[in-house]
Amino acid sequence: MRRRRAAAVLVCALAGTLLVACNKQGVEEPEVSSGALPSLASPADLKEIAIEGTEYSYSPDQVKAPAGKPLSITFINSGGIDHDLTLFSSNGAEVSGSHLHAVPGAEATTIVTLEPGKYAFWCTIPGHREAGMEGTLTVG
Repeated sequence: MRRRRAAAVLVCALAGTLLVACNKQGVEEPEVSSGALPSLASPADLKEIAIEGTEYSYSPDQVKAPAGKPLSITFINSGGIDHDLTLFSSNGAEVSGSHLHAVPGAEATTIVTLEPGKYAFWCTIPGHREAGMEGTLTVG
């Protein structure tokens, strides 16, 4: 029994050593500090905007951004209930990857690259858009 346990420990230790050694050969891991995401674009190319949501409005509710460049959108929920922000193209289709949900006091961020045009954004929680949670993002 002791030999089996010792053999199992030895096999696990060797496997772990091999995995670490293989990972260090030609594979670089990105350096990521706690709570940060790896950069998807150079800082010069990335446009950042922050939109704050409360009961029942966004600030700002009119936003401009350049076309064809990565756009970081941070939604900050300063309200007392759940809210979200979702982008919609001019034909009413939801922009892929644009749904940002945040509980009170939290924030959510996404990065999108958009074609020129006008995009609407609103809170998709029932009744919130009708109460005034909507805005416009002009890209161009």
